[in-house]
Amino acid sequence: MNSSSNTTWERISAEALAGHGITTPYNIDDLTPFIDKIDGPPPRAFHTVLFRGQLLLDAVKSSSAAVHFPNHPGDELVLIKAGSVTLTTDSTGIAQTFHTGEWAVIPKGWVGWWRASPGEYGEFAIAHGKFFDDSAPKGNKDLAPIAIVPSKTEGMRTLYSGTLVVEEHNLSKADRSIDQGADEAIQVLGGVLTLKTSIKAESFKAGEVVVIPKGFKGQSLVSAGYRALVVRFAPHT
Repeated sequence: MNSSSNTTWERISAEALAGHGITTPYNIDDLTPFIDKIDGPPPRAFHTVLFRGQLLLDAVKSSSAAVHFPNHPGDELVLIKAGSVTLTTDSTGIAQTFHTGEWAVIPKGWVGWWRASPGEYGEFAIAHGKFFDDSAPKGNKDLAPIAIVPSKTEGMRTLYSGTLVVEEHNLSKADRSIDQGADEAIQVLGGVLTLKTSIKAESFKAGEVVVIPKGFKGQSLVSAGYRALVVRFAPHT
């Protein structure tokens, strides 16, 4: 597990993103303040923490499971890696199903049922670094999960803003200097991102994930056709 106490970028390996080598049992007790009902047997889940700082990056595998959140602990961006998950909001009864390869934000305070598909379920999640440490938020029945659907339109736009800010960056050769004020995770969707300091450089292509931690100083260079989903910790939210 890496930490943002380092001031260089952290590559998240393709093997970790694919869920290989996940062997640490998920402590369901961590969710006890946030789960009030389980439909069926308790889920059997395993995970690997890929990064923990202002952001938490986690790869999870679980059996089919259904749990009820009276107050989802924090904003969480989830990429479905295997199977599907159905999120049913209590106040409306609307069920939203997200399949392999799709992104969703589950907002802080969401109230509803989380149901993983039969068989093996896998996800890559990005959340606040203290996702399980803060006190339970007040449930907000007006909230619903949000599908995150990156476009190919040139430019930058905000897809979600809360304790996490989720943006899409569709840029062409937009080089910049970096003096990083907060942890930022980048999922490259197209083109190539290159990060540089005075002593090293590394490139990231489509499908790869990198974390730029708070305190990093260097340069960011992108190729023509660069597209990315960028997740940033919002310290004042």
